[in-house]
Parts: sequence; structure tokens; C-alpha cells
Amino acid sequence: MHQAHRAPRAVVVASALAFALAPAFARPPMDAELGAAVDLFVAGLRGSDAQKVRSAAALERVVGQPAHAADPLALAFYGAATAQLAETTWLPWKKIRYADQGVALLDRALKGLAPGLETAPAGLTPAAQEVRYVAARVFLALPSSYGRGQQGEALLGQLLAGIDASAAPADFKAGVCLLAGTHALDAARPEQARQLLQKAIDYRASPASGEAAAALAKR
Repeated sequence: MHQAHRAPRAVVVASALAFALAPAFARPPMDAELGAAVDLFVAGLRGSDAQKVRSAAALERVVGQPAHAADPLALAFYGAATAQLAETTWLPWKKIRYADQGVALLDRALKGLAPGLETAPAGLTPAAQEVRYVAARVFLALPSSYGRGQQGEALLGQLLAGIDASAAPADFKAGVCLLAGTHALDAARPEQARQLLQKAIDYRASPASGEAAAALAKR
């Protein structure tokens, strides 16, 4: 059960969820209200606790509407925003609660993916790929006690499969390769990391390609 691990797990959750989604992605199609809420989320990633709380509240309002109650894209961003609230409190039980709630929302988002979400108009990221990307970032950032590392890697594998032939925009592809490359570095797989980071650079997409170049230079 979780109780035996509460203290160390809570300490790690706060810092582990300080991830950043590349703000320049050519996003999937979304209505104005969801788009505004996602803008708040992206702005709050490196912002204040108050910004993080506002972005989670905005996404909660969106998901509370019938049109978005089962929308995988809205659920994924709401899940990520909720998990990120672990950074806003010192109370261990709250950190764990926010992380658990965020993971549950991401599970709902992944379960709701349908074939129609695998494609998007030219120049935009398919919603299904965005959902997998958001979930992968959160799952890979979580402490091992959550047991989500393998699922995060599996989602990355799905995103990387056939990425060169994918119609997704270059900035999204570069972001996926950057995430996979930095994860490979953390997992002590330097050659795989080098290849993935170089691929991110080759897409010549900002800001992910620049971040990949910086990561590669530090090796």
C-alpha cells in the first residue's frame, strides 16, 4: 500500500513534476476556451504557484462542460495541470493526492483515444499524439513507486515509431525526440540519447532543437 512510502514519495513528487511542455508546438485543433486554458497552463509551467492554481482551475472548468467532459485532449492537459499542483504545497498528503488525481485523469484521456484523433489538418499536431506526449512526460517524471515508467516509455515508443513519415509538425517531432533523448540520458543510455538528441536538432525546430543541442553539448 502507499502509506509506507508516503514521506519519500511526497518529497520527490514536487520536484519530479516540474516538467515543461514546449510552448511552440503547433497544437491540435481545439476551441477557444480550451485553447485559452492551455495557454494558462503553458504560462504557469515555470510560473508562480498562483499561476499553476489558476491554470488547473481553468482546465477544470473546461472539463466540467459537457462538450469536454470526455475530451481526451482536455483531460490530458487537466491531468498534467493537476499533477503539477504537487509543487504548490508543502503538505505530503496533498502532494500525493494531486499526483494521484493527475495520473487518473491521464488514464482517462488515454482510454478515450479514438481513431479520429490520430489525424489533424496540415500543420497541426494530431490530438492523440499530443495526449500521448503529455502523458509520457508526466509518467516519466513520476517517482518509481508509481510504477508508470514502463508505460511512459511505451508511449514514447509509440510516438517515435514512424516519426519521420508522420504528418505531425517538425516542432512536435523535435519535442518528442528531445523528451526521448533526455530520458535516455537519465537512464544511462548515452548512445541512444545522442541519436535522439541529434534527430531533434535535425528537425531544425525551435525551441526543442536548441534545447537538444544544449543537452548534447553537455554530454
